[in-house]
Amino acid sequence: MATGGIATGKFSIDAVNMTTGTALATASYPNVSTTNLFHFAQGAVTLDAATIANIKDFSVTVTNTLKADRYNLGSAGLKAEQVIGGFRTIKGKITAEFTDTTLFTKFFTDATASLVVTFTGAVIAGGQNEKLTITIPAAKFNTDTPNVPGPGVIDLSMDFEAYDDGTNQPLTIAYQTADTAL
Repeated sequence: MATGGIATGKFSIDAVNMTTGTALATASYPNVSTTNLFHFAQGAVTLDAATIANIKDFSVTVTNTLKADRYNLGSAGLKAEQVIGGFRTIKGKITAEFTDTTLFTKFFTDATASLVVTFTGAVIAGGQNEKLTITIPAAKFNTDTPNVPGPGVIDLSMDFEAYDDGTNQPLTIAYQTADTAL
């Protein structure tokens, strides 16, 4: 998500089969004036439970490396279930104004850090808010030393990779909403 943007997701689906037995339904769309979107101003990033200021951009990408082209002899034209074809990677990028050394120190010392991105929306019920939380309990940062071409604000772009810490899932995404059906 970039400065001024809304939270977005992009997903790839791989299926073995599809069914067309159900008649096409009439399309319906939510009322935009009552739809709550998570936007940049609702976001907060914490590193080891401390809020990081001046974040301009955040993204995360998961690569499952599944072998998905498993059409085998005798399978009646259907694809076999995917199998793991390599190691899953969880990588991302944070861009921040270089106003302190918090992020850079994590890179420079090769320290593992807990990274949490939270978007908090409107109150939905009982004091609870709509919420989207992305948690990476163990991340390591990669970058170059900041280039200082002259006076002005310096943007520090930090790539990171999630690791399995042996206790927590390497990535969790939690979505809290008042929706009662999909």
